[in-house]
Amino acid sequence: MQYIDDAVAIGLVIGLTQMMKGYISDKYTPLISLFFGIVGGITISGLSVEGAVKGVVFGLTASGLYDHSKIVKKTK
Repeated sequence: MQYIDDAVAIGLVIGLTQMMKGYISDKYTPLISLFFGIVGGITISGLSVEGAVKGVVFGLTASGLYDHSKIVKKTK
């Protein structure tokens, strides 16, 4: 079950970041993704170092997926 929670959290971070795109500049998108990831990690794992690290991984994963999808769209 743990992996399903993590996958759902990453999906939520991506979705929330996409929703914020209309309100912020694209250069701040990775920071917003990282913020939502940390909040999600702490929500899932509790207020601990593990939760914060897990949140950083969520945010960076979501940010990387977002950046790579932009690269794929540019090449087509």
